[in-house]
Amino acid sequence: MAAPVVHVQIRLAVEELARMKEAAEASLPEALVGQRISRVDAALAHIWILINRARRHRNTQDQLRRLSDPAGDTETPGAKSSTVGIGAIAGSIRQTMSKSTPDAVSAYLHDAAHEVSPQRLWQAFLGSRHTLVT
Repeated sequence: MAAPVVHVQIRLAVEELARMKEAAEASLPEALVGQRISRVDAALAHIWILINRARRHRNTQDQLRRLSDPAGDTETPGAKSSTVGIGAIAGSIRQTMSKSTPDAVSAYLHDAAHEVSPQRLWQAFLGSRHTLVT
């Protein structure tokens, strides 16, 4: 019952990262204009687009909603169309990352340090189709 494992290493030139960042900043949805976008945000958004394209997902809105709000409690800014661009995805990544405040990280580390069974503490929800980015 072993699923095939594929390891891919992607190397991006500094110029490519700069272009991705510029494209993400230029295409931010109206609700996210002015949001700080990093090169990592843009690169992850680009990889997200490529993964969805490779998996032949037609509607990236659902995948984007899961990224920005796993519980599904709020509408994702800019996720109105069936295909979402690099700006909306990078903006959602940045919004998600901004939830990692010093207090939130401190509370998480406290919980992890006092975990009764730390070998069961995984930082991912692995299934038959998953992607890990480090």
